[in-house]
Amino acid sequence: MSKKEIQPYKVKIRNNNTKEVRTAHMKLEWHEASLFWWQEGNMSCDCNRQMEFERAGGEAVDDDSQCGNDRYTVVDATFKDGTVTKIDGE
Repeated sequence: MSKKEIQPYKVKIRNNNTKEVRTAHMKLEWHEASLFWWQEGNMSCDCNRQMEFERAGGEAVDDDSQCGNDRYTVVDATFKDGTVTKIDGE
């Protein structure tokens, strides 16, 4: 069984309090449910977005962050071929 090549992508995450934007390099493959995952699923919550934001800045991850949905915005996803997909409405 051959291992399927993972096509990583990047997301721009903005801390809405500071307006700082960081690029997180995702190691998961984008698939048909990925947009839902970012907009309404597990990655729509501030606690998970904060962890990716911290990783993108080379910081230690605070896995005890508070949930919510207004502290972080995922602006878009960029793929290897240069295609960009908007995630959160601006």
